[in-house]
Amino acid sequence: MSNFFDPEYQNRLDEAIQELESKSSVELVAVIYPESCNYRDIELIGGIFLALSTLILGFMVPHEIHFYAILFGTLISFPLGTILIKRIKSLKRALINKKRKRRQCEIMGRAIFQKAKIHRTSQHTGVLLFLSVFEREAVLLWDIGVDIQLTIDELDDLQSQFSEIFDVSDAPEALLTKIKESIAVFERHLPVQPNDINELPNHLQVEL
Repeated sequence: MSNFFDPEYQNRLDEAIQELESKSSVELVAVIYPESCNYRDIELIGGIFLALSTLILGFMVPHEIHFYAILFGTLISFPLGTILIKRIKSLKRALINKKRKRRQCEIMGRAIFQKAKIHRTSQHTGVLLFLSVFEREAVLLWDIGVDIQLTIDELDDLQSQFSEIFDVSDAPEALLTKIKESIAVFERHLPVQPNDINELPNHLQVEL
C-alpha cells in the first residue's frame, strides 16, 4: 500500500496533477494532512470512562480491596485511558461522529483555501483537493470560474468520486486514479487557454 507522504508518491501525485493542468485551465492544489483536529476531548472521555470503570469494578468485586488500591487504580486508569485512545487510531476514529469528522475537514479545507490564496488565480479556476488521513475524508473546493462552467450535478459527482478513495484498501493509488478520471470533465468545460501558466503549486502544506 502506498503512503500519502512518501516522496516517491508525492512525485507521482505531482505528475498526475500536471497531466490534469496540461489538458485544462484548472489549477489543482492537493493538500494532505495527517488529521484535521486532535480531538482531545475524545481522549479525555476515554480516560474518564476507564477511570470510572476501574472505580466501579473496585467496589463491585466480591473480594475485599484496600481503599488506596482502588484510589490509585482509578488515578492510573485516567491517563492510561487517554493514551490508549490516542494511540489506537481506529478506536479513536470509531468514537467520533462521522458528521463531526466531515465538518472539521470542511472547516480546515476552507481555511486552507483562503490562506493559500487559491481564489486568486487570473481565471478564477483554482481547485483545492484537501485530504485528511485520520478522518478518511476528502474535500473538494473550487473558485467561481469552475462553479460557473460546471453544473451542480457534475461538481457533486466529483466530490463523491474523491470521497470514495478511502473506501478502498489503497487510498493513495485511488487518489491518482480519481485525478486522472476527472481530467475529461475539466477538459470539456475548462479547456486550456492561450498563454496558460501555472499560478499555484500542485501540492503544498499550509500551516494554520
